[in-house]
Amino acid sequence: MKNIDNILSNEEGFEDEDLLKYLNQNLSPEEPHELEKAMLQDTFVNDAIEGLSEIKDKEQINKSIDQLNNHLGKMIKDRTEKKRKRKIPSNQWTVTAIAITLSLVVLG
Repeated sequence: MKNIDNILSNEEGFEDEDLLKYLNQNLSPEEPHELEKAMLQDTFVNDAIEGLSEIKDKEQINKSIDQLNNHLGKMIKDRTEKKRKRKIPSNQWTVTAIAITLSLVVLG
């Protein structure tokens, strides 16, 4: 994903606004054709359009998108923090290696 804050973005360059305009039929004459072509090639775009068309209340769409973006951002932030906490700083590895070496020398 190019833009982490945009859950509906994809490689074709279609943003969530384009998909919502497509559903509301507010695109220029060429744009629906390009989007439908992308729907045939990319199942994610097709699934996104189908899912968005299932929602009856159009205001609910924006709330759902914002909620998904916030949830995705939180999940990514939590995962990166967990990975950062699991890493052992390089100084600890050095200290551990020296301690092991010294203990082997003393035992030998």
